[in-house]
Amino acid sequence: MKILTIGAGVIGVTYSWQLQKAGYDLAHLVRKYKIDQYKVQGIQIRCLDLRKPGGPVVEESYRPYFVDDFFADDDYDYILVAVNSNQLAELLPKLNACSGRATIVFLQNMRIGDDELIGQHLQCEKYVIAYPFKAGGGRTGNVIDTVIFGLELADTVIGEVDGKMTPRVKTLHHMLKQANLNPRIIPDIIP
Repeated sequence: MKILTIGAGVIGVTYSWQLQKAGYDLAHLVRKYKIDQYKVQGIQIRCLDLRKPGGPVVEESYRPYFVDDFFADDDYDYILVAVNSNQLAELLPKLNACSGRATIVFLQNMRIGDDELIGQHLQCEKYVIAYPFKAGGGRTGNVIDTVIFGLELADTVIGEVDGKMTPRVKTLHHMLKQANLNPRIIPDIIP
């Protein structure tokens, strides 16, 4: 499974790091002016992992394959989009033109109107929605301070815009389950 992540903040890095640890092939899109730094240093993670007894703090360097652009023929299976809502309008035309056969996963807390904006650029058959309630934190420079919550109620909620149960949602559920990110499929993802 070949995955591209767009967004080098807490959610994009935390979810991608966990998927990489679960054995998935990860590429991470970063800004052109930072790619050389990331290739040398990786992204430093300091994680309070409350899924484990005692909530250990894990410090690691996240080192996926870093890229500064993507194209339709890159042949990604999934593209995880974990950007701020104010970055969507600029990103959506690129996703429409260059995502190829990939399923796009909007892995972010959506603001009112974001689903309509996405729908103006992409057909619903092209993407799914996911809410990353399993992790949170902040970023200082090249260090991601993250918490992965252990509560059973802290799920990664995923679903199709039309509420259908599709193979791509089932595959995404399986991937997130392997990464121990508590996926839960719900039919009413937009409300």
